[in-house]
Amino acid sequence: MTTATPQSPPTGLNDLLMLVAQLTTAQQALLRRISAHSAPVTVAELAAESDLHVSSVRETLDGLLSLGLVIRERLPANGRGRPALGYLAYAPADPALPAHILTQITGALFQWLREASEDPVSVAHQIGRNWGNHALAAMQVPRHTTGAAASPGFQLADHMNKIRLFLTAFGFGAVPHPGITTALVLSACPFTEPASPDPLALAMRHGMVIRVLEQTACDSADIEYREDPHDPLRCEVILTPRPAALGEKTTITVRYFAGAAEAAGTDSERAEPAGTLGELVDRLGNRRPRLAAVLAVSTFLVDERPASRESQLPTAAMVDVLPPFAGG
Repeated sequence: MTTATPQSPPTGLNDLLMLVAQLTTAQQALLRRISAHSAPVTVAELAAESDLHVSSVRETLDGLLSLGLVIRERLPANGRGRPALGYLAYAPADPALPAHILTQITGALFQWLREASEDPVSVAHQIGRNWGNHALAAMQVPRHTTGAAASPGFQLADHMNKIRLFLTAFGFGAVPHPGITTALVLSACPFTEPASPDPLALAMRHGMVIRVLEQTACDSADIEYREDPHDPLRCEVILTPRPAALGEKTTITVRYFAGAAEAAGTDSERAEPAGTLGELVDRLGNRRPRLAAVLAVSTFLVDERPASRESQLPTAAMVDVLPPFAGG
């Protein structure tokens, strides 16, 4: 008979997943075997199924009971003698359970977006940006937003390793770029099937990655997000250091919103001074036909005021690009 004192089952999902992740190989195998039974199973039955000695099964079972991952109950008497004890699994022994839950939740979210939104890609992108904010806050990453100074000796190439570790922790498979020291290659997305990636999942990844880079690059680089036309899961994230000569006071900051951010491949970038808004817009769309098409139907704010193509641009202007939003 097992001697462990059964513990109350974990009530929170986080506690449950942490316990399952800590199981030994033998405990995972036994919990998986118990999970296969819809009715309580005895130690003798488990020993016969696994071809193990009863004492070995009991020892492993003690560990599961002490963690609250197995429930013990007395079975109805069957003839003479003490009624046998039966065991039920409280949780499946599946290390991939968190990934399955994430895929199911995001799948339901994407279905709802397609049914309820006129522009689900832009909404998914914004959800990704919000996720980036929450992730940075949860991991207590210091903010390095626009205008924040880098610490003395800051090197963007060295900083890329920290960014890589952060993005890898969230399942994006980030590795150093083979030819660019200030770039990463992403090859995974944790909330979509690898064989058929959902475009909304990729848009959410895009938004999250861009937001993280915006907040951690110390305002020292322009961000480019290159999607691979042959492999939807693969993308390159390139940070181009800004020349010291192009400082805060001699450049124009361009911020893209919704579909404009998707077309530009970034949420913001720096541009050299231009005489008018029209001159800047033409330069931004040059060699980027998708962005040029969005710019043609967008409205603009210069330093938070409505502007036209003929508007003069101050040297350090902030230009916001606002594409037509779903619903007007």
